[in-house]
Amino acid sequence: MSAPKLLAPSYMMQIHRFTNPQLFHDRCGEWLLQSELKNSTMLAVVKILIEGDHPFEPPFYLATIETETGIVGCAVRAPPDSLLLADVPVDAVPLLATDIATVYDSLPSVTGMQIDASTFSKRWQRQRGEHMTTIHWSWYALDKVIAPKNPAPGQLRLADASDLDLIREWAPRFARETNTLFNVIAFYERRVRTGSLYLWIDDEPRSMVAVSAMTQNSIRISGVYTSRDYRRIGYASTAVASVSQLMLDAGHKFCGLFADKADLYANGMYQAIGFEPVFDNVNIRLLE
Repeated sequence: MSAPKLLAPSYMMQIHRFTNPQLFHDRCGEWLLQSELKNSTMLAVVKILIEGDHPFEPPFYLATIETETGIVGCAVRAPPDSLLLADVPVDAVPLLATDIATVYDSLPSVTGMQIDASTFSKRWQRQRGEHMTTIHWSWYALDKVIAPKNPAPGQLRLADASDLDLIREWAPRFARETNTLFNVIAFYERRVRTGSLYLWIDDEPRSMVAVSAMTQNSIRISGVYTSRDYRRIGYASTAVASVSQLMLDAGHKFCGLFADKADLYANGMYQAIGFEPVFDNVNIRLLE
């Protein structure tokens, strides 16, 4: 674990809050791209807010943390999703927590690097008397696909409106199994509308794989789900490998992906097809 990011006392920190997502991106987009994979979720959320087709509900929180030298951290929230933190200095946490408390009475969760998220969550917990539970994620990147040793039968195709009944059946199961807080049905429906959800078909749909969080050089593989009766046959690994290759062929320099560190099978599956671990972060649930 890296040491907490501290700033010299002479650097006066300020929170700069934005109501316009485009202006926020104009201010800190290049700074976030310096760690593109690590900040891919934040970049993607801001991009979606700019485009306007999203499931989020105001008030949104878009803020930079700055000193006289420039940006030193960012924070974003698009309800009902988690608060996202990017490189927030430890000594900026009290200021940030106080500012966020003027916008939200409570937060469902905080996501970021271990130090960022845990320091903020402990501060927020003291202010609000909430309990915490932590999920640890491993983040992966892939720039070359390793073909599965035993590929599953079938073929990949884009999901369309005719698949929505099945997707709406699978989505709540995915949410329960992954302890996902956000509106999963809305996530998958948007993927269908934007042509970014794929199904692996072997007579019938067996797995689904979404692509999301597109940034300047990357795109994320997400929402991977296989019907319970057809697991550990190779459908998920074959579908993920196929979608990843499609994304590389389309010009993305790499694909990102994250998995619960406790799910050893999923982590092993992703590594077997070429995903390499890059960093870990956490999602800290804040429970009243």
